[in-house]
Amino acid sequence: MKSKRNGFWKISVFAILFAVLAFISIGFASADTIYVPEGGNLTIQQAVDNATEGDTIYVHAGEYVEHVVISKDNISVIGERAETTTINNGGSGVAVLLNSTKNVTVSNFTLLNDPAAWFAEFAYNYSKLVPAAYDSPLPANYSLVAQSIDAKASPRQVWLVLSNDSGTFDDIIVGVGETFESTYWSSDTTRVSGTVESIFLSATADYVILNHTYLYSGGVPVLSDARLILVVGGETPVLYTCGGIDWQLEEGYTFTVGDVGAKPGLRQLWLRLNKNGVVLEEQVLSEGESYSYYKNGCLILSAQLDKLFSSGELWAASFSSIYQHSETTHNLLLNESFYLFKNADVSSKKNWSLYENYNLSVIGVDENTHPKQVWLQLSKNDVPVDNKIIEIGRSYNYSKSGNMVITAAVRDIFKGFENALVIIDNVYQYSDTTHNLLINNASHSYSAGHVRGVGWSLYQGYTLSAIDIDSNLAPQAVWLRLTKNETVLDDQIVDEGGCYTYSSGCRTILTASVNTIFDGENTGRVNITNVYQYDENTGTTLIDNVSHAMIFGAVIGGETWSLYEGYAITPRDIDARTSPRKAWFRFTKNNITVDEKVIKDEENYTYYKDGQLIFTAYLDSIFAGATSNIVQLKYVRQYSEMDGTPLIEFGEWDKKTLVAGKSLVRSKVNKGIFLYNSHENKIANNLIKSYFYGIYAIESNHNTLTNNIASNNDYGIFLRSSSNNTLTNNTASNNWDGIYLYDSSNNKIYLNNLINNTNHNAYDTSTNQWNTSSKGNYYSDYTGSDNNSDGIGDDPHSIPGGSGVDHFPLMHPWEEPPPLKGDLDGDSQITSKDAAIALQIAVGIRFCDSEIFALADVSGDGRVTSLDALMILQMAA
Repeated sequence: MKSKRNGFWKISVFAILFAVLAFISIGFASADTIYVPEGGNLTIQQAVDNATEGDTIYVHAGEYVEHVVISKDNISVIGERAETTTINNGGSGVAVLLNSTKNVTVSNFTLLNDPAAWFAEFAYNYSKLVPAAYDSPLPANYSLVAQSIDAKASPRQVWLVLSNDSGTFDDIIVGVGETFESTYWSSDTTRVSGTVESIFLSATADYVILNHTYLYSGGVPVLSDARLILVVGGETPVLYTCGGIDWQLEEGYTFTVGDVGAKPGLRQLWLRLNKNGVVLEEQVLSEGESYSYYKNGCLILSAQLDKLFSSGELWAASFSSIYQHSETTHNLLLNESFYLFKNADVSSKKNWSLYENYNLSVIGVDENTHPKQVWLQLSKNDVPVDNKIIEIGRSYNYSKSGNMVITAAVRDIFKGFENALVIIDNVYQYSDTTHNLLINNASHSYSAGHVRGVGWSLYQGYTLSAIDIDSNLAPQAVWLRLTKNETVLDDQIVDEGGCYTYSSGCRTILTASVNTIFDGENTGRVNITNVYQYDENTGTTLIDNVSHAMIFGAVIGGETWSLYEGYAITPRDIDARTSPRKAWFRFTKNNITVDEKVIKDEENYTYYKDGQLIFTAYLDSIFAGATSNIVQLKYVRQYSEMDGTPLIEFGEWDKKTLVAGKSLVRSKVNKGIFLYNSHENKIANNLIKSYFYGIYAIESNHNTLTNNIASNNDYGIFLRSSSNNTLTNNTASNNWDGIYLYDSSNNKIYLNNLINNTNHNAYDTSTNQWNTSSKGNYYSDYTGSDNNSDGIGDDPHSIPGGSGVDHFPLMHPWEEPPPLKGDLDGDSQITSKDAAIALQIAVGIRFCDSEIFALADVSGDGRVTSLDALMILQMAA
């Protein structure tokens, strides 16, 4: 009887539980699976914007160059496979931001920080200067250090520090082209003199080149007429002579580009001439300058540096008028009109297919020079035949056998935060055999990024969209796109204060003025004024002088200052990318917005109601910090809307400081996955590399980070002011710091692999749990023993930064056991929740990839049905 009652009880409970599962399934019936790219969801961000609570976003394999902002609860964003599904932030900002979310899952992605993704993918062959393997030219007891440089001075300046065994005996500040001499009197005389030939700033290091350098000690020369190269902030000078991009010339000569200084401002190239492997000379050349080398008074080599190109880690340098003469006969050996050095081989790029198997491609854009530049490559039958670096407004030309084949003009170059655009026009192509005209005055646009923007629906099916903002150089510009019934009609790049006009035939369809462009830390805003739209058939006015604001990005908001009579003012965001800086203010009454304005630094914000001044303030300062931004107001006045009496009157020295939001999406410090004020989320099975912060959490609690690999970042995983999170089965390798906890407590960190992180494998300033009751983490720098061979170190492992200790450090890297059959939510246990997931899959309301399918098909019949849900429920019971 007892056995029968127990069996009946189990069956009854099981029936009840299954009914509960069915009820749960019905509750989830409204949840959808959204696929990317599919339908109207061409980007991950579009899918997120269209998702509702409970939805799963499934991202097919591919590379998505965008910045994904998630501000919704209870959604899942799942990549097809981490190895094949990439989110690339394009080299700036945050790839994935969880902004004040709860119960969000992000998994199965590679997060990549690669600026080259704007137009092309590269097979990198990146060469740069590396230290030579010979001694410093200075005596062992002397040190000459370039302590620091002033790159903003004109000419640039360097602070030189000369020391010996007795300590520092002179500090010298000297500019480029200037000579210096230092004298220090003691028991003997120590003197150094020389000339600063050049100060060179590159992406890899900064250098100071000294010429005619002399060092005397006690009146005796220990260094005479030397040429020294100092690494800024380094130790004693060493000559940097290895590495670089070589061009083999005649008679054993090699022309080498060692490094490129393509930062904004003075652009330079480090050149080296070798013969049979021996360095003959090194020289820093500025854009537009010529190089020449003489031997025994005879010119051997000459060339002119025309253009320098830099886009992220990609660089190129073009030379013209290249001549080489024999050092014996003095005959002309080489006569080249053009040669391009480049540090990467292009594996794919944005192509425009022309006639006769020609392709005109955009390799990249260089937005940090004025005017901006584009690297164009012409190929025939997929073989490059020409490369050129072309400025806005200049023409590209290619001839073959003296006959013009391609000619085009670069009309516009745009590099926004999420998108890039190059427009060429006046394109003509001629046959390279018959010379007939094949293309007559055409135009073409190359775009990169997700090209989404924010649209404004007009009449007759037209939509005007602000795609992105370009704040790299003044003036700021906006990319405007006009479509009709989703067909692109026009792309234009319009400067702040400029006008947009679109005509069809002889009839003007749309005109507008770009009044204000605001490129905030998190939010973009474009104010369009004086908008007129005309009927495309009759010309009658459809829109008459209206204004519209286009807002895109994450509106994080700022600190609200409550005023009298229900009024309040909030700085929504700041724009620190322009001069003067700008702040976006929202003015409300009883929490209803009554006014919004973008104000420049040192301007007044004013609000009137029915002609009466209600509020005014002078914007005294805008500060853009690493994580927070502030504005300061002075000369503040508020007047009663009842009778005009003063309610607030700030004196001359009174200031009001307000936080203007945090730098999240467009943070100056790039991040792979960023959790801000987000709780109970799951970040799993992602590969994050080449960011400053791989995974970064601030003010975020009760999250689970599992099975992620963070490599080659500055910080692999960084928690700040975040508590009660679980970090397990992650690998942090080859970062500067592996797992770093700052002002974060009660977190559980176990079964993680911390391998070859340069500064610290782990760092903890607070109190956290670095092990379970039996297992901790693997540290590649752990030196303890394991006398009983149980895989656990006999000695605890101290965590730098505070009092943290891993009591059970692993002797070998942790290897995750095979996934548990039926464990569909990845929590390493079988519960009724797993059965509910199986039932959702069975009825078709939940996405199921191949990995989940393998775990859900517990019956082994090649399907996921209610039987599998039933079996999983039995396993849970």
